[in-house]
Amino acid sequence: MEEKINILLVDDDKYVIQALKQKMDWEGLGAEDVYSAYNIRQAKELLRQLPIQVMVCDIEMPQGSGLELLEWIRDEGYEVETLFLTSYAEFSYARRAIQLRSLDYYLKPVDYLELEKGVRSAAARVRSRSEQSVFKKESEYWKRNKEGVERNFLRSVLLGGEAGHWQEFQAAGLQEAGISYQPDARFLLLYVELYEEEGGLAGWDRMRLVLASENLARDYFPQEMFRDRKAVLLQESTLALVLEVSADKLPYPALQSFCEEYAGQFWESFGMNAFFAVGMECGLAQCHEMYCRLERICADHVTRESRIVFLAGYEDRKVLYQLPEIHTWEVLLRENNEEGFERKVEAYLEGLKNREQLNGEALKLLRIDIMQLMYVRLRENRVQAYRLLGSDAWETLYQRAAASVQGMMEYVRYMVQVTVRYSGLTDRPQTAIDKIKDYIDRNYDREITRKELVEIAFLNPDYISRLFRKETGQSISSYLMGKRIGLAKELLENTDMPVNVVSMQVGYGNFSYFAKMFRDSTGYSPNEYRKIKRKSEGD
Repeated sequence: MEEKINILLVDDDKYVIQALKQKMDWEGLGAEDVYSAYNIRQAKELLRQLPIQVMVCDIEMPQGSGLELLEWIRDEGYEVETLFLTSYAEFSYARRAIQLRSLDYYLKPVDYLELEKGVRSAAARVRSRSEQSVFKKESEYWKRNKEGVERNFLRSVLLGGEAGHWQEFQAAGLQEAGISYQPDARFLLLYVELYEEEGGLAGWDRMRLVLASENLARDYFPQEMFRDRKAVLLQESTLALVLEVSADKLPYPALQSFCEEYAGQFWESFGMNAFFAVGMECGLAQCHEMYCRLERICADHVTRESRIVFLAGYEDRKVLYQLPEIHTWEVLLRENNEEGFERKVEAYLEGLKNREQLNGEALKLLRIDIMQLMYVRLRENRVQAYRLLGSDAWETLYQRAAASVQGMMEYVRYMVQVTVRYSGLTDRPQTAIDKIKDYIDRNYDREITRKELVEIAFLNPDYISRLFRKETGQSISSYLMGKRIGLAKELLENTDMPVNVVSMQVGYGNFSYFAKMFRDSTGYSPNEYRKIKRKSEGD
């Protein structure tokens, strides 16, 4: 999850701060809290008390300039990314702002989209600095902690994604890097795939599970044959048990017995299903290749049964993908028959399993066919599937679908439900239009883009425009303007709010444009409208 940041707004004009709070998409920018200060003294108090990461500050203020405030911040050693606002394009301001390491400065009236880009850039710099700090702390911890160094070293070797890291260790020497393994060390690798849906894994902290499985290995793999035993978390639900071999030769019957007893105790002790693939003896340089071979074995076994398979004597299964009854499935989908569709998929998978034609590759191909079916159905209903299916939840299910039969069925249920739900939007156009109108009603005071409306209804943008006009008798822009002008009338009639503030309140950052739109709609300027209404009330 992206790190949240605290933001401080500093300006002696309360209306400017109010507009910034209302117009900017602070949540989208990753803000935890947005604080306000109306002079330098208040700003300093907040900076002393709170962890402020980004500051948006006016330069010209009566009790001291924003440049003076930033100079104080630098002297105090606070790490605050700063963006300046100013009413004057003074070169001297820009030069001093650069000297004080401010990120940028913007002329008033503020272009909120440009300012959002600046805040986003500032937030990225904050997060980058935070990550570097974390990395530095982790590096220092590794130096102090031999176990952590070796566990992370083994992880990089197994995954093979850090060739430079591996070469660095070779060049520096393993011992100099704090690693006790000799370059000619021999290893035995056990690949462990954990099954989330059984419920057991959810109750475990991942690192606690790593250490527990490592401790268990000490009981089942004797010291006289294995010098070291390390458990390594490779992915969210994948472990590797790396055993450094000390015996001159590993007797296979004894090794098989050790592994089977360990796996059995693992299933019983931790209360979860897990698939074990046991490799063969190899050196450090061959560990990544061994890991990949065991990963492929796991992909061949997708029914989520707790079992153990040995690479020695194992033959890769050649599976010829058998096309499902796509036409029948398509009919069920058009009829919105969710239950019937799911039963057909389950029966198809059961048939593959009985014929021993089911593995990870078959699930990947089935996943493609399922997705194609859904995309066609959604496209027929003008639903933009790539937006609808781009969530984190969908991504997780998409990955699980190729790992197990259970994962595939979870994916199918999700896809069918989404497809049926959103395919009905064009049959019930008022549902989509109500969503759009509700969104405009809640966000009329800022710029609303076509992209936002697409993400609400998941429909083609041109189709949204046509559908909105057909159902409401007016365009989206006309509806939005009517909403804004209607509220402006209420504010002009019932409050003493200055006209330029009314303009900002109803979503017009440019006062001249607001005045033009108001006159086009009512036949009066905002001031004329207020005078006429006040006079009529007096009469």
